[in-house]
Amino acid sequence: MIAGIGSLLLALCGLPEAISAYKNKKSALGWPMILMWLIGEILLIIFAIQTSQYILLVNYIANVLFLLVIIRYKIST
Repeated sequence: MIAGIGSLLLALCGLPEAISAYKNKKSALGWPMILMWLIGEILLIIFAIQTSQYILLVNYIANVLFLLVIIRYKIST
């Protein structure tokens, strides 16, 4: 239960930046931050699957989705 709540809260951390990117049609984050964040999330998805910690996938997949929004607007600027 605690892991689920923590995972949900961490998953929502990317939401404000994704909303900001969508509203402003650009992202203020730099490419190093975006790429490190994306690579970290992908590696953690692999880890969660390998260790059967599926509750953590909520966090990681949500962040990848938010990152896709951010990357879309980063590329278009």
